[in-house]
Amino acid sequence: MNIYYLLFNLIITAKLIYADIVTECKIVSDFLGLNTEKNHCCYKDEIRCNYSDLVEHIEHIFEINVYLDKDLKGPIPAELGDLPYLQILKLYSNNLSGEIPSNLGNLSYLKSLVLHSNNLSGSIPPEIGRLTNLKELNLSGNNLSGPIPPELGKLTNLETLVLEGNNFSGSIPSELGNLKALKTLYIKNNNLCGSVPSNVKNLPKLENLNNNISSDNERLPPSYNDVMSLTK
Repeated sequence: MNIYYLLFNLIITAKLIYADIVTECKIVSDFLGLNTEKNHCCYKDEIRCNYSDLVEHIEHIFEINVYLDKDLKGPIPAELGDLPYLQILKLYSNNLSGEIPSNLGNLSYLKSLVLHSNNLSGSIPPEIGRLTNLKELNLSGNNLSGPIPPELGKLTNLETLVLEGNNFSGSIPSELGNLKALKTLYIKNNNLCGSVPSNVKNLPKLENLNNNISSDNERLPPSYNDVMSLTK
């Protein structure tokens, strides 16, 4: 077994055991500008907590939902990656800027990462490929650039991948053909080139493929015609 992979898992396990709600609330409160005491952040509208299965009677933050013009500004703090039980992170339609922290790749329980309609820049960190429980990834409507990382092909539970309205370049990685659970893939309005790999077009559950790469739309099967953009 790769020594780095083993060390990564040991670190994650340690965080799961020793994390506490006071520390988690401080991380989130500092980010959202909330005035909280102890674990009172669990009673805020934006935050949902629950008890973990790993350690009974210990509450943890499971969801953060701050979206639709809540006027969040500045960068996403890397410390959010230290919330070991986080399953839902929705921060869309705000004024967030800067890069997506690679530390978010530590959120092994994360199922939904929705950051669309902000001012995020830089590339997608390859560490996002560690989020193997992820079902929804929406990064549309930002200023993200660079290639689509092939590590996204490791997200084998992913059902929705929305990257449209950015500045991604290069070709679509064939590794996305590993996403057997994928139902929706929106990648139009980028600077991508080439054609959609055949193993991506032929994914067994793919229902919605929205792209404008070269003239490839003309070669898609009729069931894959352009569809309306995903709305939240």
